[in-house]
Amino acid sequence: MKIVHVAPPEQKTPPDKYGGIERVVSWLAEAQAELGHEVHLVAPEGSATQGGTLHLVPLGCSQEEITRQALEVVSEVTPDVIHDHNNSQLVFQQRPDLPVVGTQHNKTMFRHPWMVKNCHAEARRLGGGPVVHYGMDLSEYPYAAERGKELLYLGAMHPRKQVHHVMDAAKSLGMPLCVAGPDRHPEYFATEIKPRLGGQIRWLDAVGGQEKLDLLQGMRALVLPSKWESFGIVLTEAMSCGKPVVAWDNGPARELIKQGVTGYVYRWKCGLRAALKRVDDLRGEDCRSHVEEHFTARRMAEDYLRVYRDRIAAGSGS
Repeated sequence: MKIVHVAPPEQKTPPDKYGGIERVVSWLAEAQAELGHEVHLVAPEGSATQGGTLHLVPLGCSQEEITRQALEVVSEVTPDVIHDHNNSQLVFQQRPDLPVVGTQHNKTMFRHPWMVKNCHAEARRLGGGPVVHYGMDLSEYPYAAERGKELLYLGAMHPRKQVHHVMDAAKSLGMPLCVAGPDRHPEYFATEIKPRLGGQIRWLDAVGGQEKLDLLQGMRALVLPSKWESFGIVLTEAMSCGKPVVAWDNGPARELIKQGVTGYVYRWKCGLRAALKRVDDLRGEDCRSHVEEHFTARRMAEDYLRVYRDRIAAGSGS
């Protein structure tokens, strides 16, 4: 199959640091190439891919510009399917006659019948449609048997993420905590994050590469308190490293976590504290095997290929 992926233009694919969507796009494109398909990736300058053909656009260009250049690539290579990873879904809007598949990586501004959701909870909320769970390259997140003393939150500093809940819970339990991620909401950071720092609670800006891996492999457990996530790839990254996870019941969490085996899903602040008290009861081997069974890049690639075949069979204008 001949596939054109259209990546988000805001940062390169894969990213150096923060950027789960771009990392997933990279894993997907490379896994499909490994399966023997002809893969073309339209992505910003600085991007890289193995096994496919890269078509570069200016870093930080508009979604209109990357769509324009993607359609030029489509005219040149005549793919069987175009997979647009942008929220605007301009490829579908401008060329509904083409076999386009989209993915709702975040809250999408435009929806069409071939918008793939990352979890069943989101599909139910939006009235159905195809679902493909994210997968990942497990070689990038090796298993680490030893477990440290520090809890970890890894993600943006934003009110939706409810990072202050974890900080309060860790402080009340006397547990060391690292909150690592970019400040995406200065007012929230100034009023809710900064006053809680100090003692056993520290903050790091966006991390990536070996620094991120060291945090994941050396932590006690990962906590994801977000009100909403389209998936939560950091949960599978942590479990791949053999570390248990604790997450707010935000929809996908129940699809990713094997309750009481690889982590805990909680609803209230008291539930968060209760879960943190029990994380040491969970086995790292169970966390790793769960990801190996359900969340590999190859499984994601194969699931998307099935969606592509359905899209092609439905015909143009569907």
